[in-house]
Formats: sequence, structure tokens, C-alpha cells
Amino acid sequence: MGNGLGVQTCVDGYTCSDDKCVAIACNNNGVRDGTESGIDCGASCGIECATFSTCRSDFDCVEGSGCQSGPCHRTCHNSELCMPLKPNCDAGACAAGQDCQTVYVWTDPVYYCSPAQCDSSTMCGD
Repeated sequence: MGNGLGVQTCVDGYTCSDDKCVAIACNNNGVRDGTESGIDCGASCGIECATFSTCRSDFDCVEGSGCQSGPCHRTCHNSELCMPLKPNCDAGACAAGQDCQTVYVWTDPVYYCSPAQCDSSTMCGD
């Protein structure tokens, strides 16, 4: 439930939690503790987790990354490059018109783009 004032941001040292600004709870001690999702990052810590850091949700990860089964991974979309000098993410992944999901994950440690998994109830082309 909002405060009727629209989107608000918190001052430095605070983060938004349950529609209120609260002090950042980051211990900055090189250990994952408190409410941190990764080591000194994520959750109410207010500091985004770097690529390959432990995470609990996409909101924990730096921009351009998403939480994929634990660590933050870079994400890209069809027709974007996953990383310099690599082919498009969707190259050969699905025939035209059959792409059931447009987000691809930058897979480590091999660093190639692989198609995201479709829900078993999703048909390609839907």
C-alpha cells in the first residue's frame, strides 16, 4: 500500500522496505550475514550483488543481471549480444516464430548463451 505520494527514493544510507525508508543493513565484513543475499550485498543491504554473487531475487543483482538458481548471471534478449564478439543469443536456439521465451542466460564458466527453459505448459510460438 503506497503513501499516495508516488514513487519515492530514500536518502543515502537508507533503502526502501515495505514502503518505508530503513537504514541499510549491510555489515561490510566479507561474510554473508544478517539479511544479506550475498556477501555484503542484496536484500535490505541496499547494495546490488555483482555477477556470480549469491542472490535470492533479480532485485539483488546489478543492472543487466538476473538471479538464476542462486548466483547473479548476466542476461540478454534476442538480437542483443551477450558479450563482445559473440553471436546473437538466439542464434540457432529456436526457428523463427518458435521462440517461446526471449530471455537468454550468459552461462558460466563456458560463457555462451543458452536458451532459458520454457514452462512445460508453454508451446513454442505462443
